[in-house]
Amino acid sequence: MLRVAIIGNGNISYAHVRGYLDLGDRCKITHLVDIVPSKSEAQKQMFDLDCQIHDDHRAILDAEDVDLVSVCTPPYVHAEIAINFLKAGKHVICEKPMAPSLAAGSL
Repeated sequence: MLRVAIIGNGNISYAHVRGYLDLGDRCKITHLVDIVPSKSEAQKQMFDLDCQIHDDHRAILDAEDVDLVSVCTPPYVHAEIAINFLKAGKHVICEKPMAPSLAAGSL
């Protein structure tokens, strides 16, 4: 089973949650992360998720119950978040664009 964290709980993240839930027992959403925790709480309630909520992605970089991260934040922070999780050995799915330039994508 893939254990998933969703970083950024705005509009596009709802499609990610639905997609993971459609996979049934093959995936479990273990963490929701947003700088506005009430967004995570609302999503947790809406989908009846059994997961932890955080306001900073760095809090789960070393979490053992995260295999895959969906980065659904505003584009200007995609690269930093994705690179942090890749360096932590996690798989990453990132909404486009990854970075505004090649230089910014190689933090």
